[in-house]
Amino acid sequence: MTGALTAKWRTFTGLEAGLRSLIMLSFVVALGSYMVTPFIGVLMVEAVGLDVRVAGILVAVATFIQFGGSILGGPVVDRLGLKGSKKKKSKKLDEDWMVMVEMNLFLYRY
Repeated sequence: MTGALTAKWRTFTGLEAGLRSLIMLSFVVALGSYMVTPFIGVLMVEAVGLDVRVAGILVAVATFIQFGGSILGGPVVDRLGLKGSKKKKSKKLDEDWMVMVEMNLFLYRY
């Protein structure tokens, strides 16, 4: 396990600074979102006066939409393409994006 973790870390540190920043910031955004989500239900019940069941359903639906959007977003962009991108894709760029996806999956798993 330690060897695999070390290999992932070396791969991560070998990426360009912009890509490393993108990976870390996406992790921070997800972490912040999931830290706030449980308190949104409490806020809906205490401040807004919603029923506990309705607040729970709203929080659950929002969480599933957020999770589903993060899973489906990549394939949708791959299928539709990036509208503003006029550059040709390079093999290095594809490899960097695959590493970014692997690192995000790794960070969310642990």
